[in-house]
Amino acid sequence: MTRAIYPATFDPITLGHVDIATRGASHFSELIVSVYDRPLKSLLFSRQERWQMTYDALAHLPNVRIERYTGLTVEFARQQEASVIVRGLRVLSDFEWEFQLALTNRNLAPDIDTICPAGACSAQFCSGAVPFLMPPDRSSRLMPTHSIVLPNIISQQVNIPGLWMNLNDLSIFSRMTTALHRPCISAAWHSI
Repeated sequence: MTRAIYPATFDPITLGHVDIATRGASHFSELIVSVYDRPLKSLLFSRQERWQMTYDALAHLPNVRIERYTGLTVEFARQQEASVIVRGLRVLSDFEWEFQLALTNRNLAPDIDTICPAGACSAQFCSGAVPFLMPPDRSSRLMPTHSIVLPNIISQQVNIPGLWMNLNDLSIFSRMTTALHRPCISAAWHSI
């Protein structure tokens, strides 16, 4: 019986995350989807919101459990008695980062393996265009109802072409819309 963890911030959970979790659940007796509580990056959603969205999106998978954690991922894996860490790959640049993480984790915990399946093509992100980075009142007719700008671009007020990521359902899109209208995010959104 092999137990694995799938750690991420899930801010928010996307179709890519659901794809990796679904595939991971088919390979392991138990998959613990691990919502990281305190990342070193700005987040759009609170830890409870991220946990709830993740729970809702993966409720259909009977051998998946959703947990929150802080600290080192390998320590959390040990606490959960997991022997595998699952991490998804979207693009080539993800490989370099994930490779470094896997080597570091292997050095800290030689008994824990890391696997990195590539995400499904239908759940990949693609480059958008600057016109899509418009304030919400002008972008609704341009933005597909199942896609949204990655939150870290908005929260960091980066003025570059947008990245679009598919969301797993309209309830998360609705939460994203609400979150983007929070005062701190709205100010960043309108400054672009």
